Amino acid sequence: MANIGSISEGVITRLDTAITAPVAGNTFQFQPDSATTDFSALFQAVGTVTTLSADLQASTDGGVTWSNVTGKTAIITAAAPCAIVTNLVSNVLYRLNYTIASGSSNVNVVSN
Repeated sequence: MANIGSISEGVITRLDTAITAPVAGNTFQFQPDSATTDFSALFQAVGTVTTLSADLQASTDGGVTWSNVTGKTAIITAAAPCAIVTNLVSNVLYRLNYTIASGSSNVNVVSN
C-alpha cells in the first residue's frame, strides 16, 4: 500500500478505500500535537462493513519492520466499527492490518 503522509490534527482523513479482503493498509503518521501532550485518534469504518477486523501496527524503521501495537489488535471490527485509540506517538509510521475483511469498507481517522 501507499504512504498517505502526515495526518493533520483535527482533519478527518481517509486511510483506506474499498477494503474487501485481508490486506495491510496504507501507511501514515501523525503530526506532532500542537499542545505537545499525549493525543488520541478516532478510527471509523464506513461503507459496506460486512466483516472486518483491523490491528494497529507501528514501524520505527521506515516500514521495514511492523509490529502490532500492544493492546491495539482488532481496534475496529464489523460489530464495533468506531474506536478511539489513546496515547499515540507523532512521527511514527502506522498502518492498519486488516486480518478479516469482506464487503467494501472505507476507513477514516481524525486525531486531536
